[in-house]
Amino acid sequence: MSATVGLFVVALVEFGLAASVLARSPHRAVNRRFAAFASALAVWGTFIGLLQLIANASANLIVGRAAFAVAALIPVAFLRFAVVFPSPTPSRSGFLQATTLTGLFISGLAFSPWIVAEIQMQPGSWQTRYGPLHPLFAVYFVVCFAVGLFHLVLKLRQAKRVARAQLQYLFLGTALACLGAISTNLLVPLLFGTSRLSRYGPYFTLIWVGFTAHAIVRYRLMDIRVVISRSAAYAVGWALIAGLFVGGSILLTAAVRESGSAEPPGVSVLLGLVAGLLFVMLAPYMKRLADRYLYRPAYDARQLVREGSRAMATFGDPARVAAAMADLIGQALQPESLAILVWDRDRDAFHPAHARHLEPAFPWPATALTGTSALVRELRLNPGGLPVEDLAHRIASREVAAIASELRAWHAELAVPVRGEGELIAIVLLGPKRSGDPFFREDFDLLDTLASQLAIGLQNAQLYQEIVSIKEYNEHILARMDSGVVAVRDDGVVTTFNPAAERITGLAATQVLGQSLDQLDAPLGAILRGSLAGQPEAEAEVTLRHPDGRTLPLLTHGSALYDRSGHIRGAITVFNDHSRLKALEEDKRRADRLAAIGALATGIAHEIRNPLVAIKTFAELLPDRGDDTEFKSTFAKVAAKEVHRIEELVGRLRALAVPAVATLHPLDVAGPLSETLDLIRGEADRRGVRIVTEIEPELPAVLGEVDQLKQLFLNLFLNALEAMASRGTLSVSVRADRQRRTGGSRGASDRAPADVVTVRVTDTGPGIPREDLARIFEPFFTTKMQGTGLGLAICRGIADAHRAALWAEPGPAGAGTAFVIRFPAVVTAPLAEVVR
Repeated sequence: MSATVGLFVVALVEFGLAASVLARSPHRAVNRRFAAFASALAVWGTFIGLLQLIANASANLIVGRAAFAVAALIPVAFLRFAVVFPSPTPSRSGFLQATTLTGLFISGLAFSPWIVAEIQMQPGSWQTRYGPLHPLFAVYFVVCFAVGLFHLVLKLRQAKRVARAQLQYLFLGTALACLGAISTNLLVPLLFGTSRLSRYGPYFTLIWVGFTAHAIVRYRLMDIRVVISRSAAYAVGWALIAGLFVGGSILLTAAVRESGSAEPPGVSVLLGLVAGLLFVMLAPYMKRLADRYLYRPAYDARQLVREGSRAMATFGDPARVAAAMADLIGQALQPESLAILVWDRDRDAFHPAHARHLEPAFPWPATALTGTSALVRELRLNPGGLPVEDLAHRIASREVAAIASELRAWHAELAVPVRGEGELIAIVLLGPKRSGDPFFREDFDLLDTLASQLAIGLQNAQLYQEIVSIKEYNEHILARMDSGVVAVRDDGVVTTFNPAAERITGLAATQVLGQSLDQLDAPLGAILRGSLAGQPEAEAEVTLRHPDGRTLPLLTHGSALYDRSGHIRGAITVFNDHSRLKALEEDKRRADRLAAIGALATGIAHEIRNPLVAIKTFAELLPDRGDDTEFKSTFAKVAAKEVHRIEELVGRLRALAVPAVATLHPLDVAGPLSETLDLIRGEADRRGVRIVTEIEPELPAVLGEVDQLKQLFLNLFLNALEAMASRGTLSVSVRADRQRRTGGSRGASDRAPADVVTVRVTDTGPGIPREDLARIFEPFFTTKMQGTGLGLAICRGIADAHRAALWAEPGPAGAGTAFVIRFPAVVTAPLAEVVR
């Protein structure tokens, strides 16, 4: 009963496999033909099972003939399946039709005595008595299967990749099934005239159905070569060990019989243990021998991963990294072509870092894969490898053609994404294997692991290339800079000393690099030490003594170098030789002095000439009109007036040449400013001018001399009053300017003490033309009808003596003129020393 139940279970499983394959792709011919063939086998097995259950001879005869009728359709179904598996091929439709008609005819004859004459019931079994046409049935059965197998053999010789793997599965299942089913249900009855073993035939068909269904639906789950090679290795090993065990037992038994003694009870157990130990020891060697003899040796994934890790950490060039990985993949999978495309961010495309093909002259695509190509979009969205045969199952139909076209252009059957930090950074494109096998699950696992290693290698190589590129770029800039650059580590060791620094300091880089900053000139060393100590970033003028004896004025800029945590990791100073600039400045000052002297001489000549002309005229008339009392009185008045005019001019000239103030004291600029405003209030009221003041409280002190500052402010105020008509406004503001600093301690306040004190005097007059603003401080330049042009020149002289900056600019909204005086603040002056 157990064998009978097994037949029904086998039939049920075959029906399930047929339905599963048909439901997966009912439109495909290969799925429909497989379902028909598997269903025929299932029905045949069901009838064989019924024969075991029915005890009535007449009913058994009907069931037996029905089983033979279904069996006659099995070779036709197999032949029609062979024509379309794994894909339809051109065939002679007339031959198929003839074979089909023959099968239907023989299936009909099975219900007559010509094939099954009688079924005889025997205890526990049944026996079939065959009719005269049974040999024809057997020949038909064998010929159909032989033609189908021959057709598949022809396909196998030309098949590659997936089709080859599917055919291998089919042949393995067919071989195992034929070995059993045809032997038990055809050859044994034909040769020995008995059907005792026919009940076991359907069991073998399940093997064929299972392997074929697997080949159609899930062919990648197992590499057929591995199954065969391992099975063959273990079979050979088992046969060898069994032979040794049996031989040892025979020899031992013969020895015991000759000696006449009894066989020790533990000898058989010992032989079994020795045989098992030998099998365990010899199985790996037998497997390797089978792999080498029957198929190419399988790759060692662990060894490849170790080699990949070592190779990815060896090279700093992306092209060499890609070539090393291509060697590993080629060694393991032996593809016909292999290309590794690396992402170029600047060009927004994947360019080949390494490409190889069996044909050296293979025409690779001239254009790279852009970031918008269908293949790149798919690989960015979906992880894992993308084989050509899976496109229809994984991708929307509108993208299949575009992706397939791109893969064909690169002669690729598989695209493997290489991701770094979640982004697609490279693509591995593999052509078909040289063996024609597809890519199996273990191949995908290996490629995923190698892709991860390739990502690390490419990222490291690209980072190394970026560092080298940045270093070369910086060195290129430093080598061509006119400014000297010196950088030191936090321990004071010099790390950068560019050619300009060598030229300016007269020191060779070999003398300084890697040495302490003590090797530098004292001023530069002091600046770097100050930066290492945390002093704020600042500019300074220093004097450097060149080894050839020259003294060079340098303008330096020093700052500390911080890491991300805010700790000082070094310092840098940039300096320039200002010798030529100083010489140019001196030349400019000399030219300015000569120009000023010329202008001054011209002005003096003009201003003195008029009084002298008047005095000369009276002097020439004096001999003729010396007795004229009125003439003498007029002459005395004119001469006195013109001489006073000359004296006043000389006084102004002396004021113009104000020497540097001997002693400057810290003072509050609001004091002399307020006193000067009190002096002009009467004149302002007379002119109807309103005075508006805005003086910031608690101003820092400035260095100055009170009387000189009063003269400076008075000149500016009087100029403003003269420039305005009645009802004008004179605005005076004083404030401390605080400027934002950079550098220094990261925790320090951004607000630094006041740097300057600014005084702004603004009028609402007609203003000074913009083209004249730069000249109003020149001696004898004036825009007034009766002006001498010396007032503002005197103001400039006083400002220079106080180290203050003085300039003029248009007033607010372009109305009037604003005069700005900016005094350097004295931050450290004690309050007791400040003159108010």
